[in-house]
Amino acid sequence: MNRQVFEILNRQEQEEQDAYRSPARLLDMVRQDFADSEELLRLFDVFGSGIASFFDQPQSPALIRKKAVPVRTGRTFAVHKHTICQISYFHTHDFYELIYVLAGSCTQEFSHLQAPLVLREKQACLLGPGIVHAMSRYRSEDMILKITIPAELFAETAGAVGEERETGVRLFRTCSAQADFLVCMLLKESFYRDLHWDTAVENYLSLLFIELLRGPEYGSPELLLRLREYFDARPRSATLGGFASAIGYSAHYTARLIKRYTGKSFLELAVSLKMERAGTLLAETDLPVEQIADCLGYANASGLYKQFYAKYGITPGAYRKMFQEKQGR
Repeated sequence: MNRQVFEILNRQEQEEQDAYRSPARLLDMVRQDFADSEELLRLFDVFGSGIASFFDQPQSPALIRKKAVPVRTGRTFAVHKHTICQISYFHTHDFYELIYVLAGSCTQEFSHLQAPLVLREKQACLLGPGIVHAMSRYRSEDMILKITIPAELFAETAGAVGEERETGVRLFRTCSAQADFLVCMLLKESFYRDLHWDTAVENYLSLLFIELLRGPEYGSPELLLRLREYFDARPRSATLGGFASAIGYSAHYTARLIKRYTGKSFLELAVSLKMERAGTLLAETDLPVEQIADCLGYANASGLYKQFYAKYGITPGAYRKMFQEKQGR
């Protein structure tokens, strides 16, 4: 994750903390964020508590029914960090919300489901309008993004993803590095809102939904995890035989297992992982392309150039320039 993303998240954290310290700004935030803000303000008077203390108390489905559920409203696309000062309370919303875990974990409780939902790193869930849920408090190791998608924008970009009809909660158990990249680009577009930002959001969001719909390139989540761990430890020297030995199978059986779950060969999957690593190094470091190629086991940079362009349709230099321009470097 590059420096600019961290800067945006830190600014969002500071802005949220400043708002919670100011009763006037907190009041403005309630009026802006909740469709039923006037009803909520009346409830504050009835219960004789301030805004923060009203939300910051134990809640249960029974208590929700007595108080009515706060309804968050979202007329504009936005990406926000789940910050340290945000309180855990049951609420619903009139938009689609994508919860995306970049690091750490996120626990949510739902009024209509018995068990809480725990999302871990590289997992996400999509909530439809009207779902009543509460998110756990922030922890120092967490990096959770809440993506507000107005219904009209969702209809234009979601395609075949759709929403989960039975529970209203659609889970994505393993998100790719490409999905991480798209989420970070959406964060930047949402935060800076440069010229044509809304068009950029539509395109990035469509690509993100496609990436989530495809899921991991590897049919078995366990196989995905083991292959990534193996590759991360030895990106220059990863081999089918080495991976087979690491998971305790013969090379022949491992090749069959990979093909059965993914329809691809070990070599094809290794190249894909190399391209993901190359993309991360190009975006987040100033290492020369030749050095990145060497880190990934290429004899020279031309091999990396060829495979990177085949996967992303852009050269490594142009890919890096895109990030540098966003950062004003």
